[in-house]
Amino acid sequence: MCDLVQKAIQVNLEELFRDGINDVAFAVRSSAVGEDSNLLSAAGQNETFLNCKGIRSIEEAILRCWASAYRLESVEYRRHHGQPIQTSIAVVVQAMIDSDVAGVMFTCDPATGNPAKVFVTANYGLGESVVSGRAEPDTIILSRNHKNELALLDRQVGKKDLKIICDEKGNTKEVEVPLNDRSKDCLDDNIALRVGELGILTEKYFGNPRDNEFAISKGKIFLLQSRPVTHLHNWTDFELTHELDSPVVTSTDIYTKANTGEVFPNATSPLSTTLIAKSLDLAIQSNFVKRFGGSFIVQPQINRFVTVSHHHAMLNVIDVSMTFMLF
Repeated sequence: MCDLVQKAIQVNLEELFRDGINDVAFAVRSSAVGEDSNLLSAAGQNETFLNCKGIRSIEEAILRCWASAYRLESVEYRRHHGQPIQTSIAVVVQAMIDSDVAGVMFTCDPATGNPAKVFVTANYGLGESVVSGRAEPDTIILSRNHKNELALLDRQVGKKDLKIICDEKGNTKEVEVPLNDRSKDCLDDNIALRVGELGILTEKYFGNPRDNEFAISKGKIFLLQSRPVTHLHNWTDFELTHELDSPVVTSTDIYTKANTGEVFPNATSPLSTTLIAKSLDLAIQSNFVKRFGGSFIVQPQINRFVTVSHHHAMLNVIDVSMTFMLF
């Protein structure tokens, strides 16, 4: 590490913590360009080091974070997802929170993207046990209305058989959770609602659903990290199976619900997609035969004018317009 960077680290840490810098434990976290976005999440691909004490320990951890951008797992992840192999990586140095409870909070249902549900998972000790999946955490589901008011919807108590803590030597270690604490909720209702409210604030600030890491120490909530919730717009198995049931959507297609929205105001069921939408398309084709005569040929094997996108029946404006122009 060059002298300029070493000096900048030392000066800034001393300005924040003055003479007590050697008594504070730090988390040194990697943050690579393109690591977290709406489409991809490379969480765990690059290194994070906990409980670092002293300037030398922090500097060593920073170097190892930089180097982790080029370890095999990280490089292969970027190559597989079409990202540049050579990438920039920042390192965040945070004062460690001696957390009583820590965990992860999603401002929507991570499986369906439903914004009416906020998911909170938490365990005793550091959040590493939750993020890494080493322990089964408690899961709290909060309901959210259109005014962003939260209420407790469901609660599932996890096994929480172990937790991760910092020892006296500056290392992290796994310890067993006492039996009487395993059956208890590690978050009470009031704290869970406050965590959910913090999540809504991050969602308003960034403008999209968030995946947040938090820690709680002596009743105070700390936001450790916030990233977009990924894979919300992935295609379902049903959409992938029926992707080519209609002509492939191109940049020249324009869809409208101006007419079909009256017949199908909501999302269509699989039965309606295969039966009613096809019948409506055939009816439109038959109408064109009556209008234009034999010059227009019915093609029952495909949907020419009615297509289904994201479970909604729509009219293809371009196909309808082109038919009137040609005939």
